[in-house]
Amino acid sequence: MHASGTAEHYDVLVVGGGAAGSAAAWQLAKRGHRVCLLERFAPGHRAGSSHGRSRLLRLTYTDPLYARMAAEALRMWHRLESESGGDLISTVGAVDGGRAERLEQAAAALADEGADFEVLTEHQARSRWPQLALPGDVLFHPDAARVDPDATLPALQHLAARSGCRILHGTPVTALETDADGVRARTPAGTFTAPVAVVTVGPWTSRLLDGLVTLPELTVTQEQVFHLPQRDPDAVWPAFSFQHEDGGIVYGMPTADEGVKVAEHLGGRVVDPDTRDGIVDAAARGRVLAFAAERLPGLEPVVSTETTCLYTNTADEDFLLDRVGPLVVGTACSGHGFKFTPLLGRMLADLAEGDTEPHPRFRLPSPAPADRA
Repeated sequence: MHASGTAEHYDVLVVGGGAAGSAAAWQLAKRGHRVCLLERFAPGHRAGSSHGRSRLLRLTYTDPLYARMAAEALRMWHRLESESGGDLISTVGAVDGGRAERLEQAAAALADEGADFEVLTEHQARSRWPQLALPGDVLFHPDAARVDPDATLPALQHLAARSGCRILHGTPVTALETDADGVRARTPAGTFTAPVAVVTVGPWTSRLLDGLVTLPELTVTQEQVFHLPQRDPDAVWPAFSFQHEDGGIVYGMPTADEGVKVAEHLGGRVVDPDTRDGIVDAAARGRVLAFAAERLPGLEPVVSTETTCLYTNTADEDFLLDRVGPLVVGTACSGHGFKFTPLLGRMLADLAEGDTEPHPRFRLPSPAPADRA
């Protein structure tokens, strides 16, 4: 802590030490910037979105932009794992089923990226994976992987610290202020300043940036995930995703030690991140178990463990990666952002350095024109 009335000055402040913020801090520090990462919670907390042992990294997007980004992120994950020396990523492959139009669009996007994939009939898929019973044709992407958030965040922060980044956990930013000199972050530990700040606070974005930038509507939902035991402990599971005719998606993946993770995408209720109860929705549990009983014969349709996490959502599920004056905003990853972690770090660092323009899809809304008398 420093003396009252003084401020610590850095080249860049990073506010929020989840996946995107930690990756940005690493990128900026290794480029030679003096960086301070301010994180509200203690290491290993479960209050936000960047925790747990398994996230799915697959390229099977219907949107060519995200397929291209996922392909680049996959390459960056392997480089990150090599540089960190940790076990961050495991190739498991992914089977996608459900609406034919979605599968056709995903196959086209994979083909454009030169990625490996197969289209299998229902019979072929059942022969290869008897533990799955997805109706209709499926799309198999063999390079899909499981990534480990609980290992990734410490790895990123270790790499950032090794490059000189100062990391302060338990240091909530209570207010951000901007002026001609840059950004001032006020915390209970004192004040920190820099010409630019990268703000990656997920569910708390609207609250912290209110009045500083124009944001779209961000909806915070409490999602739940369930772990189900395998009937055959030796069966090798791929990840999987199935889209119902109504658009709802159920997905899952093998975990290292908790059976198979199964969850709904965007199946949770709207919550306040500071007052959410963390109680799993019984109706969601029932839907997941019903799906498992019908479509996942390789699993016992019982829950061994369950937990909740937060999604921060935009209406169209696009990310927000933009710069307004001295503030770089990275948020609203809408439940599909973790797979892009190393790429998001690079994109946010590029914006902080001021040498690149944000992608048009990821820009913040333009401010409303001032009322005229």
